[in-house]
Amino acid sequence: SATTAWAETQAELGQALEALGEREATETNLRAAISAFQAALEVLTRDKNPREWAAVQSSFASTLRNLGLRERGTELLVAAVAAHRAALTVFNRREARLQWAAVQTNLGGTLEVLGNRTEGTRSLEEAIEVLDSALTVLDRRRDPLAWVHAQMNLGAALQALGHRLRDTVRL
Repeated sequence: SATTAWAETQAELGQALEALGEREATETNLRAAISAFQAALEVLTRDKNPREWAAVQSSFASTLRNLGLRERGTELLVAAVAAHRAALTVFNRREARLQWAAVQTNLGGTLEVLGNRTEGTRSLEEAIEVLDSALTVLDRRRDPLAWVHAQMNLGAALQALGHRLRDTVRL
């Protein structure tokens, strides 16, 4: 339908604005990308367009994380975690292994950043669990970039947890 096409265009606009926003010092394009993704998600629903909805949720989560990295608080990171988890309700391990692993990797990276900004170890431990799970699907030979991305996020989470616990085994 025309409404769905409009929503898909909003999602594509969001991706373009996020790409621009990553390259700029200002937050203007990242905030515009978030608005575009939100507009798309008002039209695309999990029930009617599950794969498109999950893809937009994943892009939305990445943009929230990227903006959250530039700010001191945790609000955007918490929202990014929620959006990643929403995408995982569609991209499951059995039916969409590679998409699931990609979202798991991004979720793990977001949880690692969140864990560095919050007290306790829960987010860091969850990051490690999520990334370990993603690495059971990712293959170093078939997709070395995705594999190394997950490994790097895992290393950062293990290092942060080791520092937090003063645990030299994890370091």
